[in-house]
Amino acid sequence: MAEDDKTTIGDLLESWEEMETIVGPASSDACSYNDGYVARQAVFCCLDCTPVTGVETAGFCYACSLHCHEDHNVEMLYTKRNFRCDCGTIPHQICNLQEKPGRNDKNKYNHNFQGKYCFCDRPYPDPENTDTKDSEMYQCVLCEDWFHSVHLNNTLPADFEEMICQDCITKYPFLAYYRLQDESVDGVVSSPEKDSAKSTSSSRSVGRNTRKRSSESSLTGPSKRARVCKLPAKITSYGKACFFGENFRSDLCSCKDCVKLYKEKKIEFLTKDTDTLNHYDSQAQDLRKGRENEIDSFMSSISHEARCDVARAIGGLKDVLKTVLGQCIDNDDITPEQVKASFEDLIEKRKKDF
Repeated sequence: MAEDDKTTIGDLLESWEEMETIVGPASSDACSYNDGYVARQAVFCCLDCTPVTGVETAGFCYACSLHCHEDHNVEMLYTKRNFRCDCGTIPHQICNLQEKPGRNDKNKYNHNFQGKYCFCDRPYPDPENTDTKDSEMYQCVLCEDWFHSVHLNNTLPADFEEMICQDCITKYPFLAYYRLQDESVDGVVSSPEKDSAKSTSSSRSVGRNTRKRSSESSLTGPSKRARVCKLPAKITSYGKACFFGENFRSDLCSCKDCVKLYKEKKIEFLTKDTDTLNHYDSQAQDLRKGRENEIDSFMSSISHEARCDVARAIGGLKDVLKTVLGQCIDNDDITPEQVKASFEDLIEKRKKDF
């Protein structure tokens, strides 16, 4: 391995922090199946199990990735909305955490569950593409597939919050109106689906999207629905991937006809602030802070001598981690068994010290 390609302990810890954020509030021991179709959760797929079962599309929760697919070729799919754990619901595959009656008919799948992404239908990371710039990927807020920036048919702005791919914006052209832009929308064409859903006129006033969300802005609820539609009677046929600022969802028109349209197109989740990745990430951060506060509270409740013992134990654990992670970094071929043995040896040595 070249020196520049070596992973540092800092890199590993950063990856762990990212993983912790993605997993969020998910339990490491209890399957999320009983929670139903979770609004948003980390989802995984197993590239070993699905070929054996003959089922191409199945996903499972964080706990099942640890207890039911250990040592398997597991792919983390980041987060998915309204998904229920499939582990144990497909033929010839057993969930070690609980029994489940059958398939989850409301789950939505795409080629991500086969370990493929983007229009190029390639894995991530792609062993045939080592260019870091070309490997950057962004998730579409609608289909939740991931796309390489070089395969999106539009130039990425310097700063944006959410993205809708070219396929999805073609299905929902009215959403292009809210994209980040400095100029007025051009190429206006008639949209039968919008014209039929709304009894609008060309004289209807049109709002303009701004790049920043004001401190007063929030997602508009039913009690604050707009009386005048923000959209023009004729909708732009844009056809390119669209990028949106942090005010995208709060700027969505909330008139009666638009709300009806969101429901008909089954994209009403866009009007919920709890659907955003920012909301999910903030939950994970709050959870982490809560754990830190619990530790601080515990430390303040014990004696000085006990605090010293805890500090020494933590120092010993750091040494163990540093040693084992250092072995992983220096040895390209290190196996899970070797890592486990290293931990056990070092822990036994620490036990003798205490």
